[in-house]
Amino acid sequence: MEKGLTREELSAKGFKPCPRCGAFYDPNDPNAKVWNCSLCGTDLSLSPEEVRASLLDDDELSNQLKKLNSKSRRLKGFMIGSAISCIVFLNFLTWILSIVSIILAVIFGFKYAKASTAAKKMLVDNITRGVISEVFDEAVYAESSRLPDETLKEADVLWEWNRAEGSDLISGKYKNRVITFCDIKLQKIHTTKDDDSFSNDYYPVFVGQWIICELGREVSAKLRLCENPEYTGKVVKKIFDERKEDKSNVETVNREFNRRFQ
Repeated sequence: MEKGLTREELSAKGFKPCPRCGAFYDPNDPNAKVWNCSLCGTDLSLSPEEVRASLLDDDELSNQLKKLNSKSRRLKGFMIGSAISCIVFLNFLTWILSIVSIILAVIFGFKYAKASTAAKKMLVDNITRGVISEVFDEAVYAESSRLPDETLKEADVLWEWNRAEGSDLISGKYKNRVITFCDIKLQKIHTTKDDDSFSNDYYPVFVGQWIICELGREVSAKLRLCENPEYTGKVVKKIFDERKEDKSNVETVNREFNRRFQ
């Protein structure tokens, strides 16, 4: 997928959207016929009709989720039981059984994570994408992706962060305006040295949704919307008090909004 191009430009270049999530790919690429979408994993050779036909109805979805949730609970119980057994065997210096218990705990933990991921993907494929498509035109949803670091830095809103995490990237058109947003967690890593070892401390800088709206025109002033430090507490107040600059507060007709944001 090429970055920095609009949907219209991608379509003009011959790119096609994934039949499930809508992300664009180059069909002329010789590997496209054997590719799965890098965002949702869908077979790119399928048509939108075939993808819709593969969706589960309400009863099928409910039954499948019940099976996966039941499997997850069992695996979680086995994982915890194996971990407890390992601790008990270690107390009695039974090394072989302790090692076996550790291996079982890792195996059950891996299977538990896999079952939980399968349940989330089933909800995403059968419910979440449909709901998002009802709100946005040309919607793309990638549950494991986020906005890149370069895009976050270009906003020039938050400073002093050097680690970013995120998920649930959504992009689409709302009233003919492109909107892109996702969950973002920004942190500042502080490394300290203790004798011959190093340790990292992680300090939160921002946790929430990061939204980008393409207005189609240049805005002559910088507009910053942030939570009122008096409303959010000492942590946010400390972060934003580190950078003072001239600004003016614009009030809206919503009193609660004015109280929470400035």
